[in-house]
Amino acid sequence: MSMKINEQLKRRPSLKIGDIYKINIDEKKHSYGQYIYTDWRGPVVRVFNIITDEEFDLKKIINTELMFLPVRFGIGYALKKGLWEKIGNSDVSKVEIPKFRSGNMGIISKKVSEWFLIDAGNSISLGPVLPEKYKNLELDAVWSAEDLAKRIKLGGKIPYPAWEY
Repeated sequence: MSMKINEQLKRRPSLKIGDIYKINIDEKKHSYGQYIYTDWRGPVVRVFNIITDEEFDLKKIINTELMFLPVRFGIGYALKKGLWEKIGNSDVSKVEIPKFRSGNMGIISKKVSEWFLIDAGNSISLGPVLPEKYKNLELDAVWSAEDLAKRIKLGGKIPYPAWEY
C-alpha cells in the first residue's frame, strides 16, 4: 500500500452503529447524537433533546427524548472537522429503522409530482399526493453539519422552507 493511501486510511474516522457523539453547536453549547443505521443512501443519526454546556453520561443521553425524527447525516465530515466528537457507544438493536419521505420536485413549479416512501432503503411510490400519514416523516436528504447545528439551535425546527404537498 502506498504511503498516501495509508495516510488517508489513518485519517478516515472509524464509524460503528451505536456510536454516540457530542455535537458542538457553538462555542459554548453542545447536544448529543447517535449513529443508528445505514443503507446505500448513507448514515442515519438521531439527535437527543439536549442543548447544554454540561457533560452528560451515556445512560442519561440515551434515556432522553429525541429532538426530532432521525435524519441522514455525513458523520465522517463532522468528525474530521471537529464538529462532532465520539464519546461512547450504546446498543441500538431495539431502535426502529426510520422511514423517510422523498419526492420528485418540478424545477419550475417547485411542487412535487411524485412522492416516495423510503423504508429500509427501499423506495415505494406513493403517487402525486402525499398521504396524510407520511407528512410528518423526515425528508430523505443528507443534512450538512452546519444546517443540522442550526436545526438543533432552533429546538428541532427546520431552518428552511418546507416542500409543498
